[in-house]
Amino acid sequence: MSNILVIYDNTNFDNEFVTERLEDLTNFYYNQPNWRVITTCDLDGMLQKIAATGATEYVIVNALGHYFRHGDHTELVNISQQTGAPLVGHIIARNGYYSIDAQYFCLDMRVYSQLGTPSLMPRAGETFNGVVTERSAENFHDDYTPYWVRPGTGTQDYTVTVREFGSDLVQGILEAGLPIENIPESIRSRKHYLYPNDNLVEIENFFRDYRYETKNITLIKYFDAIRKYFEDEQRSVYVLSTEPVLTSSPAPAGLSGVVQPTSVGNIDFYVGVCGALKTIPLLHKNGFTSATQVHLIDISPAALEYQRYLRENWDGDLTGYQAIHQRFRQQYPLDYIYCWKSWNSWESELASFTQGCAMTLAEFQEAWQLYLSCDVQFHQVDLMDRDQVTKFVQTIGYTGTSYTWVSNAYYMEHTTAAHGSEWLAERYLHLVRQLKTQPGRVFIERNNQLELLAGPRQR
Repeated sequence: MSNILVIYDNTNFDNEFVTERLEDLTNFYYNQPNWRVITTCDLDGMLQKIAATGATEYVIVNALGHYFRHGDHTELVNISQQTGAPLVGHIIARNGYYSIDAQYFCLDMRVYSQLGTPSLMPRAGETFNGVVTERSAENFHDDYTPYWVRPGTGTQDYTVTVREFGSDLVQGILEAGLPIENIPESIRSRKHYLYPNDNLVEIENFFRDYRYETKNITLIKYFDAIRKYFEDEQRSVYVLSTEPVLTSSPAPAGLSGVVQPTSVGNIDFYVGVCGALKTIPLLHKNGFTSATQVHLIDISPAALEYQRYLRENWDGDLTGYQAIHQRFRQQYPLDYIYCWKSWNSWESELASFTQGCAMTLAEFQEAWQLYLSCDVQFHQVDLMDRDQVTKFVQTIGYTGTSYTWVSNAYYMEHTTAAHGSEWLAERYLHLVRQLKTQPGRVFIERNNQLELLAGPRQR
């Protein structure tokens, strides 16, 4: 059985600009291949449709404007399986009964079907008889967010002025003798909900100018996080990258058709961002010589300085990479930001890197030594600035078979939030247009996809 992520558009405003940006961010955060994604404005109808197929085990419902920034929705599924709770979501205990917040929850579709696919929509208040409930004494905040709710013994009458969102589902689960779990702090700390219906004006202000500041407690954390990315751009150093080196390509698509990386052949002219050590396996896999011209570009002077330091002070022995990295940190400003998955161990990240590039330690060091013999130049370039891009491409002297690697420069969280996917796509196309004017065979790689922009497919 499969799992489905349902993006629930429950916004109540007509603002195309804000809606598109919220959707752009949804696409950015939830581009996860192990989840089928469906968007709907009719949540009841969609859940009932999914249930009718009998092919889905769990559904994650994510309201438009809610973003789980650092994690996988499977974490909620795991909580459901570990606790036996068919519903994991933001429990709200007020107004006389329990409900859930529509922003984010996990639902076991087998239990949902057994309950008769109850509606989640709010409805008029009433007095009803239901099972006695027990709840945790602790709350995540205030006095109405219990860690869990479960059925007790016996029944009692409840009087509510309104049946809140999810209230009928909650009652059905409790009547069936099953518990409900709240979202734990370990997940809460990694996600944001912008409450678009309540904060439309401020959200639009921020999307139009990311420097906009707010005192709204529901927005501060997210706005500050995005703004900090911009503030940190010019002092960030990418140390370890597990972005794989292409050994095969997706199905043909794109501007000139995705091509097999094995058809690139020897690289004569290379341009790449300062993405940790990926330049070396990329050159090695395609082929390069001491005559290959290498140009490293980045918006960050700190990243360029780090790459220059490695060339001048390191022999390419990966077993000594951590030591040379520490030496750099001791010699350069303390406000540099070192980017890698530091929640993992250095050893595991280094192992992921070598596995991703499919090189032995000896092969990497040999390639590094060859790289040291190349003419390497360093350039501070903001790839979002069309004038800078034009000047760089038109004056740097592309020749022969060229390979430009931009990694995910045109697909990043902070620029998506600040400018939107259409703006980023236009910036990328500007670079492509400039590259297409260059001589020889011109390749570009971004987001792990390789495209031939000019020249014959094979030598």
